[in-house]
Amino acid sequence: MKSYIYKILFFLFPICIIVVILEFLLINIPNDYTFKKEYLDKNASEIETIIFGTSHTFAGLRPEYIDGHTFSVAIGNQSLSYDYKIFKKYQNDFKNLKTIVLAVSYPTLWFRLQDHHKDSSLIFNYEKYYGIDASANIDFRLEILNRPLKLNYRLIFQYYIKKKPVQISEEFGWGKKITKRSDLSRSGKQQAKRQTYRDINSNVNNIRMNESIRMLNSIIDWSKQNNVNVVLLTTPTHLYYREKLNQEQLEITIKTATELALNNENCMYLNFFNDERFSDDDYRDAHHLNPTGAAKFSKLVNLQIKEFQ
Repeated sequence: MKSYIYKILFFLFPICIIVVILEFLLINIPNDYTFKKEYLDKNASEIETIIFGTSHTFAGLRPEYIDGHTFSVAIGNQSLSYDYKIFKKYQNDFKNLKTIVLAVSYPTLWFRLQDHHKDSSLIFNYEKYYGIDASANIDFRLEILNRPLKLNYRLIFQYYIKKKPVQISEEFGWGKKITKRSDLSRSGKQQAKRQTYRDINSNVNNIRMNESIRMLNSIIDWSKQNNVNVVLLTTPTHLYYREKLNQEQLEITIKTATELALNNENCMYLNFFNDERFSDDDYRDAHHLNPTGAAKFSKLVNLQIKEFQ
């Protein structure tokens, strides 16, 4: 029996060593989450405008075109609940904050990162890098379990061997991801389907929506008390995306943002959803702006923020 146990241990020991080495290598690769967290740790007290949201603001709103010290903590698939958790973590450090930009996109009021299986491993990033308690599941506590082994090897090779960064954020948090423009029609159809919720008036969806409104109101109320303006922002989207959406879900989104702005003097809603100033050449896909479109959009938003101050 002892001989059998020794054989098992002899077999498992090198595997454990490999896992520890891989985990150490992966956890020490700088990424967008570590960059943004470290930036907030060092500079939160100096930030004048902070941008939250998903990939829509991560790719679409360029801080360098916004007056004052502006930083974006937006990132792909960052649900409003994590915007809120990051805000709560740093709210006492925002000594010079003047404006908070909150993305209100088509899925915002209902989207929860933990509800989407293929996105759920991203929760790990908030727990490990931001220090936000998210889950007791070991999958969220070990980097090596958060993606296929082949991708782990690719990341290690890219960073340690090829010396190429994994982080795509620019100096002030903008997600500069220059890629060949995807087929606008196909991407519009795919993303509209992915972001549309069935039975939008179900109890579950109503609970989610009410929780989102509560979080938005909490940020707005804090902002009132601290003389900070809140900008609710819907980014531009292409016709091929807009025409595939559920109109009731869209109307609820726009109505909610509009009412929040009307009911709070420190809050305004900028809706660029179907803005005709943006053409095919401004889009990376049907619901994300490319760098050129983002520059155009950011300048327009900056003018609106200046007028509101």
